[in-house]
Amino acid sequence: MLILYSSSFEKRTEKGSPLMHLAKSRTDLMVEAAKKIAQEECEAFVSKAHFVGLISLMDALLNLSMETILNRLNVEEEIKEALLQNRGLLGEIYIFAKSIEHFDVKAIESFSNKYHFNLEDFEKLTIQVLENTNKLDEI
Repeated sequence: MLILYSSSFEKRTEKGSPLMHLAKSRTDLMVEAAKKIAQEECEAFVSKAHFVGLISLMDALLNLSMETILNRLNVEEEIKEALLQNRGLLGEIYIFAKSIEHFDVKAIESFSNKYHFNLEDFEKLTIQVLENTNKLDEI
């Protein structure tokens, strides 16, 4: 996966690859949301959220269906369900990250209320992710 992302990075424009920025911001959003939600047994769950975020754009990068990619990678059922059916907690976090990307206020509010993200937490999370994503251009 790193090779694929790095080859995409090589093709970047002056301001960076939009796909790389999206992958970075989506992954960071998912990781931070997972950390906030799963404070117990955090490490394994956060790792899964990170993996889901990373591979969530592989279909666009490889021009293959997500189902084909997941079958070739032989990933856990929990990850398949999150990416293909938006199910489980990972699926909810995945939808939350995509809702932020699409400015879907109702979905963001629903997730925030369910998992007790207050406005301040949400603002800090968003700013932190944007700052980290913008650092890609400094490389």
